Amino acid sequence: MVTLRPADLAAASASWARASRSSDGSSPSQRATPADAVWPRGVRARIVCVDDKEARAVMTASWLAQMGWREVFVLVAAGDETGFPDNPVLGEPPRDAALAPAALADLLARGAATVVDLSLSRDYAQAHVPGAWFAIRSRLGEALEKIKPRGTLVLTSEDGVLAGLAVADAGTLTSLSIAYLDGGNAAWRAAGLPLTKDDTRMADEPIDAWLKPYERPDGVKQAMADYLAWETDLLPRIARDGCARFTALR
Repeated sequence: MVTLRPADLAAASASWARASRSSDGSSPSQRATPADAVWPRGVRARIVCVDDKEARAVMTASWLAQMGWREVFVLVAAGDETGFPDNPVLGEPPRDAALAPAALADLLARGAATVVDLSLSRDYAQAHVPGAWFAIRSRLGEALEKIKPRGTLVLTSEDGVLAGLAVADAGTLTSLSIAYLDGGNAAWRAAGLPLTKDDTRMADEPIDAWLKPYERPDGVKQAMADYLAWETDLLPRIARDGCARFTALR
C-alpha cells in the first residue's frame, strides 16, 4: 500500500478518469451491489482513499488490496470532513433532450409521454413520478419490450444525471422521441409536483441493489439467517471457488 501526497492527487485522478472511461465517454457499469456500496467505475481503476484521520482510508485500502485491486493509495492530508466530495461524471447528456418538470407534467396530463425511472429500486419504491416505470439502465432493452412505451419516452433518475446519460442508449432501442427529466426526481419535487410510492410499475426485477435484511418488505428473519450463514461460510467458499483473488496481507 502506497501513500500519496496532495500534489499527487491530480495525476491520480486523471489516470483514474482515463482508466474508467468507456467508448462513449460515459461511466459504464451498473451492477448489483450492497445497497450502501459504491464501486469503482472501471476495471483496473486507480483508487485513492481519503479521510480526515486516515484510519478509515488505511483500513479500506487494506481490504481493497487484498481483494485484488493493484493500484490502491491513501491520500495523506489534514482537515475536517464537511460533506460529500464532488462526484465527477464522465460524459455529457444531450442538452437538447432535457425536459423541464412543467413540460413533463403537461405531457403526462395529455397522455403523451411514458416515464421510465432509472433510479435505484429502493429509491423508486419510496418516491417516483406518478405512472413511472422502474427499469435498470443496463437492461433497458428488455424493460422497453415489457413497457411498450407510447408518446415521448422520458427517462428520469434521482438527480437526472443517469437519465441524461442513458438517452443515447435508448436511442438505439426505439424510434420514439426521447427526452430526460432535467434535474430528475429532485427537480420534479422542487417544482412542487407530486411524487408517490403507490402504483409501482416494475419493468424489471429489483436486482440492482442487495438490500440489508431489515430494509426488506418481508422475510426479514430468514434474510438475517441467510446472511449469517453466508458470512460463516465465506472463507470455505473462497477456497472452493478457486478463482477468487482475495489474498491476505502479510
